[in-house]
Amino acid sequence: MQQWFEYCTSKKHTCPVCKQGCKAKDACRLYFQSIGDVKESVVTQKQAGVEEDAGVLRKEVKRLEGKVSGLSTVLEKQTKELDELKDEVFFNFYNLFLLLFSLI
Repeated sequence: MQQWFEYCTSKKHTCPVCKQGCKAKDACRLYFQSIGDVKESVVTQKQAGVEEDAGVLRKEVKRLEGKVSGLSTVLEKQTKELDELKDEVFFNFYNLFLLLFSLI
């Protein structure tokens, strides 16, 4: 077959039996039809791998969403505590100011 491709006079290679056009990479498909089934099987396996990867990614997204939710709750709690501390500092500063002003 390799010699046939090398010595074929036309640029368009055609099968000497069925006259179907082909390239060197397609010769196996032309002469050994089961090769096409293998290619389809590889595509099916790739699709199954992609679907499996998608499932893994969905689980990871769910895990990360849970983590983000937990961190958001912690952030809200700390923000509330910070606001309370600010109020306490302001109140103490105000009382100190009043105390100093009364001494004058």
